[in-house]
Amino acid sequence: MSEIDYQELFRSPLDDPDMQGSGKLVPVGGGLVAGVAAALLIGLILGGGNEAISESTVALQTTEAIVPTVEESTDYPAGYVEIVPGLAVRPGELIRSEEFITLSFTAAAARGGDPLQPIWPVGGTWWLETADGAGVESSRMILGRFSPAAFSVEFPAEPFTPQASLARTVLLERWDHPEISGSISIPFTEEPFALDQPITIPVTQETSLIVEALQLGRFLGRVDWAIQGPGNPQARVLIEVVLLDADESEIGRYWAYPTLLDPADSGVTEIRWQQPFPTSQEGAVSAVVEYSVGIVEVVPTNVEIAIDSIPMER
Repeated sequence: MSEIDYQELFRSPLDDPDMQGSGKLVPVGGGLVAGVAAALLIGLILGGGNEAISESTVALQTTEAIVPTVEESTDYPAGYVEIVPGLAVRPGELIRSEEFITLSFTAAAARGGDPLQPIWPVGGTWWLETADGAGVESSRMILGRFSPAAFSVEFPAEPFTPQASLARTVLLERWDHPEISGSISIPFTEEPFALDQPITIPVTQETSLIVEALQLGRFLGRVDWAIQGPGNPQARVLIEVVLLDADESEIGRYWAYPTLLDPADSGVTEIRWQQPFPTSQEGAVSAVVEYSVGIVEVVPTNVEIAIDSIPMER
């Protein structure tokens, strides 16, 4: 057995006899509750509308030749399967609606890791399969910012009959996103403010972030951006704007919300003036555009997880 000490990051309060019926508020990582509810509350739907990466591919075929069985690791809590080094997941719930089948997961990671390091997954492609080999690719992943150890994967329900017996799911590929952060300063006159011309910001040797438009009002702002580079790169992009006075002291900040965004090659970031209402922007002479770009890297994987013991809820 490995000497690495693992811990389950989130669990249900019902797992702790002392918490049953107490009415106390505790973190719940029961997959669908944390993964779906949090995602719906703050609008963090990963993969929706991103055809270049998350386009749903429906297929009825057998996959014995490409899906080897992966043994469960004894280094993790019971029921967890490692999907990337240092991170394992466990399926929790299966829920079927007329259009979708949603499979929820909780995650376990190595103890002692960096608490500020975002936990994977950010995105990926999963395969859902019956015992006889009929299956379908995932259409999107659902993640909640406030429950990073819980996520759900959504599949089209159409290929499966209501009586279908689901046997396994397979992570076919994951989407890594190494982040590159920086800032660029531009002159600021007064609000309402609009950028005179687009700004090109080199992110890597081959990839650039294009700030196509920047508009700043008293309380709201908007940034239109695009990612340019070979191969139509996709990225998660976070942009905020800070106003500085002549002494380079911060007057206020336009804050981006939400902070988990869909990978895409272009998009719009809405930003909000974060200072108490009302607050004057008098004295601001420059605007610092702060950016964080996570260029998506598709990494092929082949990790199988059994789900035949999970009852289907409807």
